[in-house]
Amino acid sequence: SLAKSFHAVNFFKLVLCPRNSLGLWNEFREQDWKNYFDMILTDNQMPGMTGLEFLDWIKQNNCPLPHHRKAIISGLWRDKELKTAQSLGCHIFHKPAPIETIHSWALTDE
Repeated sequence: SLAKSFHAVNFFKLVLCPRNSLGLWNEFREQDWKNYFDMILTDNQMPGMTGLEFLDWIKQNNCPLPHHRKAIISGLWRDKELKTAQSLGCHIFHKPAPIETIHSWALTDE
């Protein structure tokens, strides 16, 4: 099951990318970072910042996580938002996305 395969972490404020050696996340010790995050999945409609803004922010802050390991999900995609998501190189999910589809994406390394 998905719950047994992954450990999910949520954050309530914007922090630095754990794979970026320029800064620290208060939530983790430095030695935990390099093996802690394999992917990012964000919703586009979040309080204070959209998922697209978040993905652009981590890109601008040199997060070395590969583009194909970043994904965004939304139930309401506008054409401009889809183009932005595509330009960021992230995987795009449309709500309601079957959990098996998300799980399959999470297990691939392509």
